[in-house]
Amino acid sequence: MSGYDTLIEKLKKKLEAAGSVESEIAKQYSMAKEEAKKRYEESRASLLKKRDAAIAEAAASKLKAEKDIAQFHEARGLTRSGEAIDEALNRELIEANAIRDTMAEHSEGEEKLKKQLDDEVAALESAELKDIQGKKEKLEDEILELEKQKLKEGDAVVGEDGGTSGGGGDSLDDYEPSISESMLATRLFNMFKNSDGKLSSDGSRELQLYVEKLREDNGLSDEYMKNLLFALKSYGYDPADDGDDEIDGTFESILRAANNSSAKVEDMMYRFYRGRGAKDGEAMAEAKKHALWAKLDVIYKNSTSREQFIYYARKSGSSMSTIYRYFDRIEDVNKYDIGGGIYLKEK
Repeated sequence: MSGYDTLIEKLKKKLEAAGSVESEIAKQYSMAKEEAKKRYEESRASLLKKRDAAIAEAAASKLKAEKDIAQFHEARGLTRSGEAIDEALNRELIEANAIRDTMAEHSEGEEKLKKQLDDEVAALESAELKDIQGKKEKLEDEILELEKQKLKEGDAVVGEDGGTSGGGGDSLDDYEPSISESMLATRLFNMFKNSDGKLSSDGSRELQLYVEKLREDNGLSDEYMKNLLFALKSYGYDPADDGDDEIDGTFESILRAANNSSAKVEDMMYRFYRGRGAKDGEAMAEAKKHALWAKLDVIYKNSTSREQFIYYARKSGSSMSTIYRYFDRIEDVNKYDIGGGIYLKEK
């Protein structure tokens, strides 16, 4: 087994164990939940002690009142039968009210403690899931990078110090990541979904552009791309149109719509990459690449022939080398049916 394979297998084992009950993350959160329950039981015991003391105090108050009235009667040579019935009932009522109030206060206190425990445990479980997911994604990313490096360097030997030797040979054209298509689709959907758990039209457009870049950067295989897009569509992935700009067929209206789409995509993708931790310059560079393709997409979809597209694209400022790269791009986009494909306008 090569150095890359050894490292990849180690990471895969860590990935498999990331969500197990034996994992360090699970152990840490299990201890935190046990501590929360311990605090709850201690607070509950304190409440019970307080309740019992209040009930005992009510009984003692009643007994004291009975002794006081007995002494009062004795001092006057009266018997207990001389006590008015309403006085005895009043003492019983006072005790009963005190016990009722104590029990109500106790119940309210227990409910509050239980809610605090439930909220704390729920927060810990949510944080645990987030930490586990974060660890899994980090391990998945490391595996992907190692797999790509292995292919780029022809499965060069990796030493314990991280150095490599050998090289050449394999291509990224048939790259099959270890992460399943459905798992990657879930990650991508979570990156672009709204707070309501759905994809907006802008979110779908951002996802479309990101999937294109993902394929270009990683050379994903045809079968993998096909399954990935199928999985994404199950989440409601449906790329948005290029906008509501009116296009009457003239170059001016096409260029106006293309520039509007370009500006919108540049802003969207800049904010996206910045949100993912990219530096300002890196985010802007990536955003401008997406913006250029978005501009040419509008021009291409509103051209009736490749010759007309080349004329319009050149007139809008694109070089022939950019146009040739764009043709390569749309061949792949149409091949994988990303966003429904990019096609010339019917005459």
